[in-house]
Amino acid sequence: DAGAQDRSETDEALARSARFVDRPPTVTMLAMPLLRRQIERTCRSLAQHQRWEDIVTITAAFGGRDEHVPSGLLMLRSRALQRTRKVDEARKILTDLAANTAFLKRSSAYLLYELGEMLVTFDEFELALKMIQKGAPRIRMDFLSERLRQVRTQQRLHTSYSTSEAAHFHLRYPPERAATFAVGASRVLEAERTRLLKWVPGTSEKQVSVQLLWYDEFRRTYAGGADILGLFDGTVRVPLAGVAEFSPLVVSIMTHELAHAMIADVTDGRAPHWFQEGLAQHVEMRRFRPNYITEYSAQHSLLSIPVVEGVLQSFSDAALVEQAYQESEWVVAFIEARFGLPGIHRLLKSFRDGRQTEEAVKEALKLSIAELDAAFIAWSLQQPKMVRDTIIAYDAHPDESFKLSTPVKAEPGVKKEPLNVPDSLLFGN
Repeated sequence: DAGAQDRSETDEALARSARFVDRPPTVTMLAMPLLRRQIERTCRSLAQHQRWEDIVTITAAFGGRDEHVPSGLLMLRSRALQRTRKVDEARKILTDLAANTAFLKRSSAYLLYELGEMLVTFDEFELALKMIQKGAPRIRMDFLSERLRQVRTQQRLHTSYSTSEAAHFHLRYPPERAATFAVGASRVLEAERTRLLKWVPGTSEKQVSVQLLWYDEFRRTYAGGADILGLFDGTVRVPLAGVAEFSPLVVSIMTHELAHAMIADVTDGRAPHWFQEGLAQHVEMRRFRPNYITEYSAQHSLLSIPVVEGVLQSFSDAALVEQAYQESEWVVAFIEARFGLPGIHRLLKSFRDGRQTEEAVKEALKLSIAELDAAFIAWSLQQPKMVRDTIIAYDAHPDESFKLSTPVKAEPGVKKEPLNVPDSLLFGN
C-alpha cells in the first residue's frame, strides 16, 4: 500500500543519511538528478525525525545565492540552522534567497509566501512583506490584506516598544508603561524560571525574548480572533501590558508560555504537542484543577494520546481542543504521580534524542502507548473531581520588588482595551 511504500522510502533515506553525513555533497553533485533527489529525500526524512544537526552537516556546502541548489533544500537548511541555534547563519540563508534572482523567477507563489513567513520569524519585516506580496496571486485577497496588516503591526511593535534586560529575559513592552513595570515582570519571570527548573532541568542560560502587549494589539496581531491569552513562537507573547498587578491568573499565563520556551530549549523543539501542552499546564500555579476525566469516561468520549496529538496539531474543533488540553494535563500529572520527576526528565531526554511519542514512552516509562492510556485513565478515575493546589501569590509577596507601584499610563488620544478574560478561558483552557 501507499503508506508502506512511503515508510520504506523514508527508511531507505534515513539509512542513506550516514553516507551523506560522512561525505557531505557539493553543489556540483546536485547536477545529477538521481543524486539530487536522494539528497532532498534524505533531508526531508531527517526533518521528519527532527535530526537537525545531520541536515546542517549534509547541506553545509549550500548557500542562499547558489542558483543550482533547490529552493526547498535551502529553506530546510535555514530551518535546521535555526533549530540548532545558529540564528545568524539561518537568517543569512533567507536574506540571500530573497536577493537571488534565479530563485525569485523559478519559485512558486507558495514558496515565496513561505519564505516571507520565515523572514518574519527573524524580524526581517521589509523583506518579509515583499516576499508575501510576491506570493499574492495565489492567495485569497482577504487573507493577504489581513496578513500584511499583521506583519506591519509586528514591525511597528518591534521598533516602537521599550526594552528591558534581565539575566534570562529580554523584554519588550509599550513605552506607555514605566520601566518599573518591566522590572517587576522580569522578577516574576526569573522566579518562575527557577521554580520550573524542577521539571525542566538543563535549560540553557540564554535569554528568552518576551513581548508584553496590549490585549487589543495581541488579539488583532497574534491571536487570529481565537480566545487565547498567550503564545510561544520563539518569542513569549502575552497580552499583559495593561495589568495592574501580578495576580495568580496573570502569572499562570506567563508561566505557561515560559514553560513552552523551556521545553523547546531542552528538547530542541522536538517534544510533541500533547507533552508540551500537558507539562505547560501542569507547572502553572492554579488554586483549583478540575478533573474532567471521570466525565469523559462516563460519556465514553475519552481521547487516546495519538488522537490528542492530532487534535492539538490541527486545532480544528474548539470542543475537541479543549478536551485535548484537559486530557494532556492529566496525562502529565499521572506521569509525575507514577514515575516521579525522573519520569518527566527521561521523556524530555528521549524527545531531545529524536524519539517519537511511541518510542519515547517505551524508552522512558517502559510502557506502550496503549498501556500508558489505560494506566492514566485508571489512575484519573481514582482522583478527586477537583484538586486544590498551593500557589505563590506574587501580588501579596513580602518582597516589594514583585509589586507594581506605577499605574498604567493611557496613551494620549488612544483608548486601550482592558484585559477582559472570557469565562471560557478562566474556567477552561
